[in-house]
Amino acid sequence: MSKSRDLAALLDSSGDVVAGALDNAGGGGGAWEVISSSTISSSVSSVEITIPTTHERYRLMVSNASNSGNAWLYVSLSTDGSTYLSSGYRYMSRSWQTDSTGNFNTNGYNTSPISLGLILSSFDGQFDLLNFNNTRHKKIMGMYSLTNDNVDGDSTSVLTAANDATSSVSKIKFHTNSGTFDSGTFTLYGIKTS
Repeated sequence: MSKSRDLAALLDSSGDVVAGALDNAGGGGGAWEVISSSTISSSVSSVEITIPTTHERYRLMVSNASNSGNAWLYVSLSTDGSTYLSSGYRYMSRSWQTDSTGNFNTNGYNTSPISLGLILSSFDGQFDLLNFNNTRHKKIMGMYSLTNDNVDGDSTSVLTAANDATSSVSKIKFHTNSGTFDSGTFTLYGIKTS
């Protein structure tokens, strides 16, 4: 969309911008704003984050998440706010470990849920969430993370994932196959478009 404006009307006779001339100029955007933040203060079996319909693009930061059971970490999506999708997930990840176990890959097709890897001592990650409010396109998630294990070393991972859902995603859930989350902060950001 184009808006025309008389550029000469923006400047005074000395070439300075006229006071108030740019008050309704629009623009801006691109800044991340905090939508919600949750810090675990007691043991919980899962963490659910509500995804509002206010933004096109989101970023979820997970800091210092720990699990009591040295368990596999998973993520699931909900389109109705209460039940989680049990099919249509596709993902691929690559991990690098600092100990002698080296590198490993995981992937899944039409699986549920998405596996993010082993959460041992602590987990820190950044998730970019795309098309979560779009009803025409698949939902896309990209992640990079660091898992720290005081015994086996650090593991760095990258992941790309998608789900076939065409409904808006209203919640995302982090859960494990055993144990509880004992700590961690989950902060959701939305990117402003104007």
